[in-house]
Amino acid sequence: MNLFAYAGANPVNFADYSGLAPDWFSCWSNCIQQNRLDPLAIVSALFTALPKTMVPPFRVVNSRQRLTTLLSVAAHYIGNDSLASLLRSAGRGISRVATPVTIAEGFYDIGVITYCALKCEVCQ
Repeated sequence: MNLFAYAGANPVNFADYSGLAPDWFSCWSNCIQQNRLDPLAIVSALFTALPKTMVPPFRVVNSRQRLTTLLSVAAHYIGNDSLASLLRSAGRGISRVATPVTIAEGFYDIGVITYCALKCEVCQ
């Protein structure tokens, strides 16, 4: 990484005394912000499967079932058994789609971060 890119790799003859020239970090953060999939991440994270030890009631009853959804957590606190059963079933069904989408979005973000780092390195 060229630490003197702001001065055309020649800090003796060129300088940015005002500090207004875009630096690598500004380029990188702007690029990431423009290429992220934030709405997708928010929606999929709400319905993805989560470890039971991370959400209330913070317990694992069956060692074969270590994951839960937010809808299943809500069902735990509802007194109506039929509504609770419906929420659990909906949570399981939705998480079968949302969990892989969340994982794919994470890999996409890794790609965006790498792309932007390389793009800004070349542009400096």
